Amino acid sequence: MDIDFIFEIVLPKLLFSTIASIVVGAVVGGIVGTIVDLIRRKRAKSKNLPPPPRLVLSAIFGSFFGTMLIVFIPIQTDRSSLDGGGYSVLWLYTLLITLTPIGSIAGALFGCFVGAKWQRKFTVRNFAIALGVVYLVMSMAIYGALVTPTPQLSKITKSEAGTSFPLIAQISGYDRNKNFVQHMAFTPDSRGLAIGSKQDIRIFDLQSQQITKTFKLSGQTLNDMVDRLTFNSDGKQLIMAAPRQIQIRDLQTGEIQHRLDARNEVYPTPDGKKLVGFSAKGTYSDLLVWNLPDYKLSKTISSELMPWEGINSNPVCISPDSKMLIFAPNPRNNAIRVWDLDAGKLIKSFGSNDGKQITAMAISPDSKQLLEIHNKNLYLWDIDRGKIVRTISNIGMARAAFYRPDGQTIVIHTERSIELWDLQTGKPIKTLTIPSFLARDFALSPDGKTMAVSQKSLVKIFQLP
Repeated sequence: MDIDFIFEIVLPKLLFSTIASIVVGAVVGGIVGTIVDLIRRKRAKSKNLPPPPRLVLSAIFGSFFGTMLIVFIPIQTDRSSLDGGGYSVLWLYTLLITLTPIGSIAGALFGCFVGAKWQRKFTVRNFAIALGVVYLVMSMAIYGALVTPTPQLSKITKSEAGTSFPLIAQISGYDRNKNFVQHMAFTPDSRGLAIGSKQDIRIFDLQSQQITKTFKLSGQTLNDMVDRLTFNSDGKQLIMAAPRQIQIRDLQTGEIQHRLDARNEVYPTPDGKKLVGFSAKGTYSDLLVWNLPDYKLSKTISSELMPWEGINSNPVCISPDSKMLIFAPNPRNNAIRVWDLDAGKLIKSFGSNDGKQITAMAISPDSKQLLEIHNKNLYLWDIDRGKIVRTISNIGMARAAFYRPDGQTIVIHTERSIELWDLQTGKPIKTLTIPSFLARDFALSPDGKTMAVSQKSLVKIFQLP
């Protein structure tokens, strides 16, 4: 049983439901009880009978219980109550407006019926028992509907290994509807994998198969939804980019040390001295550069990027020597800009400007060549000369590309596969076929030996040759 979930989610929901039900029950129950009392007294008077006992209190109690059970169980067990957002709020208000009259009035009438039939049994003790049963039912309903199992990492035996890339481990337990995987990142030493979901960020040790860190996310604002995860160069800080904020978190304490006014993407330099992100205001985004470790904004690079266009609509990469920032400013073109990060100046511009969008870019380990993919073809550029030195055709629609440390092999994530290519021969070495609707995210370890593929509720970890 998840005790933290009970204290953080279940109990606050019970408290809110109780307060709201008391208010609704007092108003609706009071009105219904008064009307029922007037009708009963009128009938008794017409038959010359003594006035019957009043049922207002019974109606209030009944309306309270009816509101708790009929109104707030459906609302508080709905996933939208955790997600937040405009559509979720609209849906919850619809439920509230629809169910409140039904639950409160039906409960009040039932309370009047019980009060009329068993007036003497309507005691404080019986009320306390009924209240306890209602709380137990609500607690079990909320816990059962909203709690998610703890993800588990398990090793894969040799008999279960894949045929192209050996499947060495998998992480299961994520929920494709409640708590699906949004982004992944390997730790700098390649021993751990950080997985960001709707509810939390967990760091898995791939050797011990244990979860070493868990950071809860509210997931109810655009500041706390995982768009991208990465680590700083020494692995002591976890950096998360959300739709409206970048958060830098200390891995030891779990505390958020800095919140930056930026969005969607974040790129720390390999030397650990700078951080690059998208500005958070306006339709178009400029690139912002912060100096570390104080995270003071040092430069704004005019770029007119459009992060809202979608994943990889604005390929951005930093050279391994931390000197160059390279990006394609127009998501519908393949113009390439090379900036000096220290000077904050444009030093080179090249590209064919043929109207075809660049979908993936990567810089070679020696920082001399740029790999870019557009129009389903791969182009190798000599960065210093701004010239294409190699073209490989029919790569496919790439989502991302990564150099391995040897500088001779690359990993390409396409719409339907993950492929290992040899740049010298210009041919694929191995291919892992994955339906596009399953492969939600992909990550390659810094040592180039391991890759992780998420399928919304499951993460598979493969070994590269």
